[in-house]
Amino acid sequence: MAGTQTATFSDLPQADISFTEWVARFSLAIMSGSLLTLALPNGNLSLLAWVAFVPLLLVLDGQYIFRVAMFAWIGALTFFFFTLDWLMIPLRDYAHWTALASLKPTLLICAIEALFSCRCVRRRMFRQPPRETSIDRYLAGLLGRL
Repeated sequence: MAGTQTATFSDLPQADISFTEWVARFSLAIMSGSLLTLALPNGNLSLLAWVAFVPLLLVLDGQYIFRVAMFAWIGALTFFFFTLDWLMIPLRDYAHWTALASLKPTLLICAIEALFSCRCVRRRMFRQPPRETSIDRYLAGLLGRL
């Protein structure tokens, strides 16, 4: 068909962001994850939980959906890396792995966990309704029988 065109990613409007702004946004996303980690009981700064997401919300304001997902993933990755560091201990002590070898599966688990947080932030910001899955239908049917 001669008259139809398909839109590509390069056709989408792109906001030009300078390198220093990228570094600032990455730093704020990492700071948000770090502040949230300090709000946990071991950090003993529980009041930080009230302000820990403020840097991340400043980063996400007015960004495209891909950048929202990326910056939310960076913040969540930071949080999960500091909170799931205990996963390296059994790998080192009982499996006798080196510190570098035990770091790889820990980072993989943190990255997977961060994907779930990234998905939730994207849905909340863009007001997308959650998709109904088969487990949702199963639980709704199960609760309907009670």
